[in-house]
Amino acid sequence: WATKYFGVADMCEKVRMADWFNNLTPLLGADCGLLHIAPKTFVLPEERQQLRAFMLNTATGQLTESAEPMTMIVKPVGGSKGKGIFITQSFEDLERELDHTAIAQEYITKPLLLDGLKFDLRVYVIVVGLGARQKAFIVEEGLARFCTKVYTEPTGTIFESDWARDALRAHLTNTAVNKGSDDYDVDMSKKTMSAVLQQLCEADTKGLLGFEFSEEKFWRQLDDIVSSWLTLMNPVLGLTFRQGSKAARSAALSRRKKSEGIRAFMAAQRAAAAATEVADPDAVPQGTTGTRTREKADGAAHLQKRADGAEDRRYTEYEDYLLKCRSAQVLGFDVMLDASGKMFLLEVNNSPSLSTEEILRLVPSAAEPTPDTGATTGQSAEGCVCTEAGCEYSEGLPHIHREGALDRCIKSPVVEALLRLITSQHDN
Repeated sequence: WATKYFGVADMCEKVRMADWFNNLTPLLGADCGLLHIAPKTFVLPEERQQLRAFMLNTATGQLTESAEPMTMIVKPVGGSKGKGIFITQSFEDLERELDHTAIAQEYITKPLLLDGLKFDLRVYVIVVGLGARQKAFIVEEGLARFCTKVYTEPTGTIFESDWARDALRAHLTNTAVNKGSDDYDVDMSKKTMSAVLQQLCEADTKGLLGFEFSEEKFWRQLDDIVSSWLTLMNPVLGLTFRQGSKAARSAALSRRKKSEGIRAFMAAQRAAAAATEVADPDAVPQGTTGTRTREKADGAAHLQKRADGAEDRRYTEYEDYLLKCRSAQVLGFDVMLDASGKMFLLEVNNSPSLSTEEILRLVPSAAEPTPDTGATTGQSAEGCVCTEAGCEYSEGLPHIHREGALDRCIKSPVVEALLRLITSQHDN
């Protein structure tokens, strides 16, 4: 079994996913429910004029007095941890700031809040198989990520440089963005999805939400989003899988032909050497005719034939493995609820983090870390100041690395479920 699909990385990439959704609109119709699982998204710079008209709420692209400007969130291609993201209501600011390929997505200006804070949910989905045999399993426990600043509706343009003033920390739920805030609390800024659902049920009981919330409706919306995304993406997945399978088979065949050529050359060399040994009287022991030499060569040829047969079997098994698509993969669906309880798909992650390591910043007033903090080897009493690739505090701020209890609680069952599914499919 493989824990990746051919083509899924491309399908989850922001621009290609938006492009596919937009290309399906004229085929399925603008009213097709499958296309409404995500906010309206534009690929830039290709869809610049369409975005301008959308932001100004008119077909001509001229703002009218009665029209309210649209708010867009702009995400660069290949970005992560909130880098390069900005929010704007000004098309001019967007054009001035954007000098690279990106997507501009309609911003949910009225999100559902808890204690005045905006949040989103990382839902883990395990996809197994392909075609009619494909199944998708939603892991019941997920991760809720909270902003660290009280939410207010955005006005004008909020750039990445505004992080210092905490402006974006009221809008971006990325953990990497909010960890730099003085208000970041490891126990409050990240929660289990089940804890948030319970909190929403309690708020609904008290009449604090403004709409009727139920876990049944929540899971139904989540089921619709996952199944709709897979329905829309399966044609692409099938095509890329076939292309990937052909490429893999071609590479395997190329390696096979190359090894066959090498073996043929070596066999010719051995045959020439054997002939030389038989033809050279000095090379043949007295009283023999070189029969043992020929038998040795025949034995080597027999062993080589057996090796060739084994490689043929391995190649056939590999080909069958690809054709049967024995693949499974964990995907990370990032979703958000608006103030009316409607769920939106923000993005799908091809490689959601399954790491349980937690990186905590040390503030000046903090006590020195003790051994029970779980700090990794080599850290000083003041904490670690590392330049490790991917470390969220590689700028030189003191911090500690430890295993996070919350991440372990959420992510360990994901890996266990994946292995159980693969085992059960293999047994069947």
